[in-house]
This record gives sequence, C-alpha cells and structure tokens, in this order.
Amino acid sequence: KGETMTIAVEFDEIVTISSTATASVKFGTSSTVYSFSYAGGSGTNVLYFSGIAGLTTSTGITLSKISSAVSDLSRNSKTFSSISVKNSNVKIANQYAVTLITNGGTIYGGNVSSYIYGVEKNLPAAITKDGYTFGGWYTSSDFTGTAVTSITNGSSDKTYYAKWIPNVYNVVLNTNGGSITANNVTSYTVGTGATLPTATDFIRTGYTFNGWYTKTDFSDAQVLNIDNETYGDKEFYAQWIPNNFTITLNNQEASATGTTEVIDATYDAVLSAITVPTKDGYTFGGYYTAANGLGTQYYTAEGKSTKALCDLTEATTLYAKWTPNTYMLTLDNGNATVAGSSNVIVTYNNTLPSIAVPNKTGYSFGGYYSGVNGTGTKYYTEFGVENGNTWST
Repeated sequence: KGETMTIAVEFDEIVTISSTATASVKFGTSSTVYSFSYAGGSGTNVLYFSGIAGLTTSTGITLSKISSAVSDLSRNSKTFSSISVKNSNVKIANQYAVTLITNGGTIYGGNVSSYIYGVEKNLPAAITKDGYTFGGWYTSSDFTGTAVTSITNGSSDKTYYAKWIPNVYNVVLNTNGGSITANNVTSYTVGTGATLPTATDFIRTGYTFNGWYTKTDFSDAQVLNIDNETYGDKEFYAQWIPNNFTITLNNQEASATGTTEVIDATYDAVLSAITVPTKDGYTFGGYYTAANGLGTQYYTAEGKSTKALCDLTEATTLYAKWTPNTYMLTLDNGNATVAGSSNVIVTYNNTLPSIAVPNKTGYSFGGYYSGVNGTGTKYYTEFGVENGNTWST
C-alpha cells in the first residue's frame, strides 16, 4: 500500500493513445476509486497505467473505467466515444531493474534504473566522459553485437555497458627556430598519449635544446610527454640555450701576445674586444680562421670583432695575420764617381733586391756594409747582389 505500481489492461484489438488517458481502479471490495495515469503500450493491444497502490490484502484489483479525450484514444483508426469497463480483472505489469555500467562516464539526463514489461524505455544519451566520445550501450562488456538505444521487450533485469571511443587531439610544437628531423608529433589519442621529440630528434645551429614547455616564457615545468589521462588540444614551446665555448687566439709567434690566448664566447652574442699582439718587423692584420690571413676574419687590426654577433658554433682557433714591414735603405756610395743606386726598398725578413753598383776612379768596389770602411755586416757584394742576408732591422 502507498507504493507505485503498474497495471496492464488487455484489449481485444490494437489500441492507440497519445498521453491523457487515465484508469479508474478499485482494490478488493473497497469502494474507493484510485486514478492511474497512462504509462505506455500505445500501438499494441495492451495499455499500461501507473498509480499509487491501494491494496491492503491480496484481494484483487478491478478496473471500473478508462477515461480519455476523444482525440487521445482510438482503436482500428476509430476513436472511442466512451470507454467503461466494469468488474474487469487486470494484471499487474512486472517491473525489472536496469543497471547501467557507465565505465567512467557521467549521465546528465534520462537515467534509467528500471523498466516496465511491455513499455518501451529509452536508454540515456546525455552521457559524457572527458576525452572520449560515447559509442552506445551494449549488453556485453566487450561491446560485441549491436548498440542498444532502448528497451522494447524483456522480462528480466538488464545490464548495459557504455562504450567509449577515445578522442584524437591536435598537438602544436613551436620549435622556436629549431628543425625537427625525427619523431614529430602532430596529434595524440586519449589513453595512449605521446612522447615529445627529444634533443636527438631536432636541431638548431649554435644552440642546445632545453626542453618543451606549455608557456612562452618557460616558467612552468618541463614536459617530456603527453600522459595517458590528459585530453584536449596541446601546444608546446621549445626552449634553446645558446652554446658557450672557447676561442683560442694563435698569435703566430708574436713578440708581445696581447690578450690572453683563450677567450670565452657565446653563440649569437657579442664577441669581446681584445688587446692586439705585436711582432717586431711586422704589422698585425687581425685574426682569421686560417693561417696567413686565409679563411674568415673575426678580429680587425684594432682588436674589434668583425661580427655583430658571434656565428661560431663550437670551440675554434683563430690565427693572427702578420704583414712584413717595408723600409727605405739608403746606400752611401763613399763619393763614387758613378753613384749607382742611391737607395732601395727592402721588406723585413726578406732578401734584398739587386742594385746598380757605384764606380770610383782608381778604386775597386767591394760591396755595401752596415759600417764604414767595410766594417759590420756585408749586405751587398761587389756585383750588386745581396750577400745571403735577409733584412731584419
């Protein structure tokens, strides 16, 4: 008594109904009439009505009347003009339990926990699970067979399993100047995740990879992979650290070395100025990537960098360029009758050029020396050619 129950009224032909019919029900010998509302069965020869039970004993249920608007109830396409049933026995329609295994989903509307025999019951479609798309209700946990949308027939408890299809989401990798050469990631599947490219999978000249981040200022934690439980589109930013290395300055046997032989450098940063070396008899011409002024110049003769920013990517040796100086050599002919050459241009640490010898009446020319009267170092023979000495003054 006091509980909701459902009764089944059987007709001898097909009955159609819309929504407003009610059944007048008596319990046992009581004269009290209870109103039961239409619950389902339209289009069959059995209609179902639900209401509050009035039974106090198992003395039986009788249907005294079915009431409906003329437009709501018909049989064989002919509308009932009046419906009155007296002392007709009715059946109690069985109600069965429904268990919905959501498999992590959440039902937001139309939940089902039971159904009435003979009354169609729709299974809920308003169900969601983060990162997944609903794939229907199935009678087996391995989702074999066909998806079920409603319970139309049945005479037992039912269990249904929600199937979920993992979503695929986009991944955007901002390489910030790097080039991915392997294991690129453009998407991932929920439940599977993905491993982001590592330092061996892409390159950037002059830089070392320092990880992926979700923020452009790299203020969050480094991300190595997209885990199995995450969902949604993802965007990551590569952080790069410019390489630090040393530059060795090979001064090529300078007399005074200038700046220390090794300096610190950073890729894509300003190269520090240096103190230039000196070398007796030579003029400094800068530092180059190869000896004798070959290759690329990185420092000028004044010790300033030729590059706005360093484009070297690793430890490097630079070589000093030296140009030998030239001098004016004056030849004192000692009051010769025929002067010969009066001066000559000489290059430091190089052989001397040939000259025209002087002539003096009554004398034989004996060459040119660094001191008077044939003293000191002999530089020219009596034939006007160098005497095997290079100019080193």
